[in-house]
Amino acid sequence: MRERRSNIEALRVISMVMIITLHYLLQGGILESITLDEKLYSSVWLIEAMCYVSVNCYVLISGYFLVDSKFRLRKLVNLIAETCFYSVSIFFVCCLTGLIPFDIKFLLMGDFYPIIHGSWWFSSVYVVLYLIFPFLNLLINAMGRNQHKIFLVVLTIAFSLVPSVFPTYVDVIGLESGYSLIWFIYLYLLAGYIKRYDLVNSQCRNLLLFIGCSLLTTITKIIQQVVIGKEHWHLYKYSSITVLIASIGLFLYFINTECKILNVRGWNLLGKHTYAVFLIHTQYYVRDWIWKELFQPKKYIGVGLIPHMFFSIICIFGMCFIIDVVRSYLIKLMLAKKEDYINRKLEFIENKFWGYGKN
Repeated sequence: MRERRSNIEALRVISMVMIITLHYLLQGGILESITLDEKLYSSVWLIEAMCYVSVNCYVLISGYFLVDSKFRLRKLVNLIAETCFYSVSIFFVCCLTGLIPFDIKFLLMGDFYPIIHGSWWFSSVYVVLYLIFPFLNLLINAMGRNQHKIFLVVLTIAFSLVPSVFPTYVDVIGLESGYSLIWFIYLYLLAGYIKRYDLVNSQCRNLLLFIGCSLLTTITKIIQQVVIGKEHWHLYKYSSITVLIASIGLFLYFINTECKILNVRGWNLLGKHTYAVFLIHTQYYVRDWIWKELFQPKKYIGVGLIPHMFFSIICIFGMCFIIDVVRSYLIKLMLAKKEDYINRKLEFIENKFWGYGKN
């Protein structure tokens, strides 16, 4: 079993906190409600820019570990099973509490197959990325350092720089602003380069990349709003050049950090349950209830917004974390006597896949 590195697990947890923050601001209605003449306008959009690195960092973490790993059917099964569990169980809980009416057709056509149905876009894309990562590793291992670097430069220009610089750019590649398999593959190849060649940068420079590019994203938006009155350059995208560089800066900072707080093993426990935190709070029944009925962020626009945001994020992460700890414990009890048998069967099937049983 892969040993967890606490500093990287800390980034995984922080990335999930950032994802919740993005949802607080967007789905909570803050971004659409706050106006340019309000004092918190710049702060809100700076927080948004700093948190936009979250999904990129999450994928970079996966690529960093998988690039020298081999395909594990058990991990894929666990990923799909956890996704299906929360999809189906949340449906029934919402029905029992009267949040939604029971509809067997909707369950069978949608929530029963969340990966195919696209209930969580990240899950659908990540499952495919995991299925193909052994072949991406073959590509990475076949390239020399210079070839790998040139390949990444070309992809960075095509996928990030050009779409960010030219406002008339038409997405014929299928980047979808970073909500796509193509972007995840690019991030995987980038993480592979960082891991394979042990890329090191000064920690001060890494933080400057993260903070500086986040500021640039925010300033670009505000200048366009004030001077032009319209945004031609929209940098709030996972694939924008400023968000990409900020993501790399933060990722490099964490993988090279010697900060004692970030190397506490407690991060490992939190990191194990971050995917469940994502699944629970972004499930479409729960999502609307959280932001429209439970926390209602728009009511706190003003001096109370930042404290309310921190309180809401901590509550959401904490509640989802506890739920998944309980789920993990119960499943462990249920499968205690069958775990070895299941693992043997999965390993047997795994070895039947051509190329998947080898490094």
